[in-house]
Amino acid sequence: MVLLQSLPRIDVWKYTAFLSNLELFIMEDIMKFVGIDLHTNRFTCCYLSDNSKEKQTETFNLDKKGLESFYSTIDKDTYVLVEATIYTFSFVALFKDLIKEVIVANTYQLKSVGIAGKKTDKLDAAKLAEKLKAQVISGVEQIVPVTIAPKEIRDLRALFAAYRTLRKEIGQTKNRIHSLDLFDNPKM
Repeated sequence: MVLLQSLPRIDVWKYTAFLSNLELFIMEDIMKFVGIDLHTNRFTCCYLSDNSKEKQTETFNLDKKGLESFYSTIDKDTYVLVEATIYTFSFVALFKDLIKEVIVANTYQLKSVGIAGKKTDKLDAAKLAEKLKAQVISGVEQIVPVTIAPKEIRDLRALFAAYRTLRKEIGQTKNRIHSLDLFDNPKM
């Protein structure tokens, strides 16, 4: 700050503008884009940066050690794209406050924009990261995010899904009982 105070007023403004531009340049250099292919016991991440075409792919286990390793690779300048699955919302809740933005993408929409194809974890994660990078840098929304409902709503949805499943199983069981009864006591 001593250096700034010793400069004439106009030069201070120029110097401050230079620092602001430098900070923007530095921030742009460290932007990370992560595509995540999520499974029940592991997830594969593909990392891209905005100033490089180099890809880095890594697979983490869905346990405490794996998540801690993953947390060390992300920061407040990280954008993440995850395909919506049954586990996505709980998974995203683990790190959404540690990053700049997370997008949960509709599986069917990803198929329509050409991300589906040859299915390997590394390729899927890479395609997600590339699509995310293109969207953030261009500013054009190509993938509409799925709304992440609050935990209470997700819990209610899970309860209703369990209820519907139980009602369906009750109906199937009654039908089995009726079919057994018909064969044991035919009405002729």
